[in-house]
Amino acid sequence: MRPPRRNRPPTSAIIGMMLANAVLSFPILFSLLWLMGVKSILPPGFEKGPQLIRTSVVMLPGAGILFGCFWFWLTVTRRASGISWGAAAIYGLFLGWGVVVTGGAVIVVLHGQPALALLGALLSLITLALSPALLFSASLSGIVMGIINGYAAHIWIESRR
Repeated sequence: MRPPRRNRPPTSAIIGMMLANAVLSFPILFSLLWLMGVKSILPPGFEKGPQLIRTSVVMLPGAGILFGCFWFWLTVTRRASGISWGAAAIYGLFLGWGVVVTGGAVIVVLHGQPALALLGALLSLITLALSPALLFSASLSGIVMGIINGYAAHIWIESRR
């Protein structure tokens, strides 16, 4: 078995950050969606039940995976030059939009149609483009999570020097 690479986070740290990002993103997503009045990331008729809570919950896998991988990328690539906070916020913005698209795919898979996951992702992308409230909520939550992950990567890098 090969020894782990020097100054690279182990797999357990990546999985831990994915779980931490999923837990951290729920209150941020829920509060922003509630404040902006967003109840669903898909067009009306595609979801039934308590939509706000369900919408926040289905976006958690995307948030955990995307922002966990973002943290890993920051720890690996920004070791020598340090964390660029502006870039972390901008990448977080784009990842926030990706969380909505991933959430749309998860909703369709949970409805029992895994073959149509791409359709759910495309519908949520269209809803993101047409709903300013959803766009603002996803953008702001992405920026906040990007800065949080930048700070977490900064702490991890400094603890390993």
